Amino acid sequence: ILIGLVGSEMCKETDIHDEISKNIDYEEKTGNVNIPSPSVFNKLNKILPSDFEWIKTRKRLIDETRIQHHCVWSYAPKITSDKCAIYSYYDGNSEYGDTPKRYTIEFMRKSNGRYYVEQVQGRHDKVSSNKLYVYLQNYLEKAQNDTSDHHEQKLMIIS
Repeated sequence: ILIGLVGSEMCKETDIHDEISKNIDYEEKTGNVNIPSPSVFNKLNKILPSDFEWIKTRKRLIDETRIQHHCVWSYAPKITSDKCAIYSYYDGNSEYGDTPKRYTIEFMRKSNGRYYVEQVQGRHDKVSSNKLYVYLQNYLEKAQNDTSDHHEQKLMIIS
């Protein structure tokens, strides 16, 4: 459920979120982060632009939690079981928002092997840039279609 908040209501929501977050001991609560080798997300890492950082360690996951003031620390079990990949992206040129921002992105993989964006979050778990979400979905679609087309062309040549 998304709730539209403005002005002082947004500040109160941020204050409550920050207060709850302050009381969590991330060092104690965050599980291990061990990305399987090979990971089903290795190909995703090759597809994405190089300025998207794949968060691969427990320390980096905790750092992202502290920087972004959100609950990404709790995704450690999903990362370790290869159910999702968490990335960090800094939009220094404000291409996807009004000001430079850091985004945390959760990618998942469908049963057919295709990657998709599950969520894009800014600080304090705010749903952030729809523009970045749409860009990434389109980028993945094109990249995965190009790979599929290339594979089909190779099969046609071999036949």
